[in-house]
Amino acid sequence: METLGVIIQSILEVIMYINFVFFIAVVIVWLVFEILCKTVNVNNIEKSFNTGKDVKKEGLISILVVLLIQVIDIVFKKLLKSHGVRERLIAAYSFEIHRIILGSLFFIITLVPIILVFIFRKMTLHDLGFTNSNPIKSILKGLGLGTIFTLVYAILSKESFKAVSSINLISLVIVFIMVGINEEVIFRGYLQNKLIKFLGRNRGWLVSSVMFAFSHMPQRIIVQNVSVLNAFQGVILLLPISFLFGYVMMKTRDIYVVIILHAFVNLTTALF
Repeated sequence: METLGVIIQSILEVIMYINFVFFIAVVIVWLVFEILCKTVNVNNIEKSFNTGKDVKKEGLISILVVLLIQVIDIVFKKLLKSHGVRERLIAAYSFEIHRIILGSLFFIITLVPIILVFIFRKMTLHDLGFTNSNPIKSILKGLGLGTIFTLVYAILSKESFKAVSSINLISLVIVFIMVGINEEVIFRGYLQNKLIKFLGRNRGWLVSSVMFAFSHMPQRIIVQNVSVLNAFQGVILLLPISFLFGYVMMKTRDIYVVIILHAFVNLTTALF
């Protein structure tokens, strides 16, 4: 009974932790996207992927590659923290420049396994979701969805907008675009596409979305010294937006849209 009480208390704490403004903004963007899918030619879900010869093997490889990327990410961040690299960069340059430098390093290092797989498995950019020959149109779609998220979040949020300098804002935009490219290429362009071929659309989407949310848990525990419960609460918060990113990718098969939406969501939550 005592164990059950601890479990119930943990669940209640998770529920209380959930940012309902964030959740409502996600739901509204999802509804708008669904309406667009029904009124505009956005839904390309029936277009087939290049399935390849061995979808099971490719699916399992994709899971292993993503797990390897998570290990690399954690080890690298742990090394930087133990050697005080962040503090040295801030002292030598500025907080904004240090953010861009470290963001660029993470961007390059964590994409190396994907680049190697891309080369040795003879993949194409189309396989990673770069399917639209008119990226400007795709970027505009992402800007539209991202703007809706920002407006809803700003209207409903009790938090005031954080005043930041122009250089700070520019550095945030640059870093969050890199994060959007990095995480969407890894989890939606690569992992989700492979798992959809292996497990089917719905299961591939669900598994890759859950993996994306849980990928943030180890680094918070190991690198940021966050408790397991708090890290798990963060995962719960990420699940709705992770499902949305995956759903938009699955519907449009256009990674540009998701990258821009992802960057908007990160920027909005950083500024409120």
